[in-house]
Amino acid sequence: MEDTRFENILLEAINEALVKVFGSETSRSVQFYIDPNIALVDPNAYANSLEKMFKDGAKVVLEAIIEALRERTGRPGTGPKNFGDAISSLKNDLK
Repeated sequence: MEDTRFENILLEAINEALVKVFGSETSRSVQFYIDPNIALVDPNAYANSLEKMFKDGAKVVLEAIIEALRERTGRPGTGPKNFGDAISSLKNDLK
């Protein structure tokens, strides 16, 4: 799978998860303050930004993103220890 295709899937999964967790209005606000494109370059930096904004609540958001990504890719994943590892693992599974 091309990197660009995976990037599109990741951005769609992030949007889907944010809407699911917060609703569409708040999702747009979160995406305004924390650009989802950060996750394409440095998933852990994106996760850290969510953690700064939502503290312990970020875990719910990150799990929702990973779940949405797994659904979109059809891969179960192995439960990596952090968000960046989960993204890398799913990306590598699709190569």
